Amino acid sequence: MAVHSYSQKTSLAAGAIETGILPGLIPARFNFKKIAKVIKQRHTAVLMYNRLNPEPDRTVYPPCRHRAIIEKIYDYGVLNRTFGDDTEWPEGMDELSHLEINVNRDMGVACFSLILYGKDFQDCIRYHLRDMCLQKIDCIFLDLPLSNPATVRGCAMAEMLGFFFAGLVPELDNGDVLRLEYLNNVKINPSEAVVASDFGKYLLDYVRKEYEKAFPD
Repeated sequence: MAVHSYSQKTSLAAGAIETGILPGLIPARFNFKKIAKVIKQRHTAVLMYNRLNPEPDRTVYPPCRHRAIIEKIYDYGVLNRTFGDDTEWPEGMDELSHLEINVNRDMGVACFSLILYGKDFQDCIRYHLRDMCLQKIDCIFLDLPLSNPATVRGCAMAEMLGFFFAGLVPELDNGDVLRLEYLNNVKINPSEAVVASDFGKYLLDYVRKEYEKAFPD
């Protein structure tokens, strides 16, 4: 949670690392102990990873524009990762993409997890994004597999639809995922988030700038 630093400090002390910032994840109606001020906008959360076992060596294909920040996250967490150079959209892919969609209506949050890239990838994301917006889901995430070279271009396609970089999730379902985010008519100020470490502040600044590019005033 980025409303205060208490829980973050506890997680950091236990060995967790920050891997992303999730603006607007928590509904505004949530109240927090020891926080006197009333916050009327959705709250930002810090995405953290706590190593339980040594990770295997993996090859990942980060989008070119976010390669530097992803490399910093891996270095910060001391994860064994090799960056692949294949940036081509694969030939012979299926016609249809496969998404797993999870919706938490009480939280106003949805997550699209890409299972399979298809030729219709951007149209598929656009269709389901519009559906979530019509259902008044406030916060929509898109998880793309960093083990797939197609994510290099898939990220750019998603950003054209209004998604922005929010971080990465290591070792999620047998591999790392790039987490992108879309906010549905929700205006927030990521700079008001509270983070507990210097690296967390660096991540917050990066995500804030990406958010502002996606949703300029």
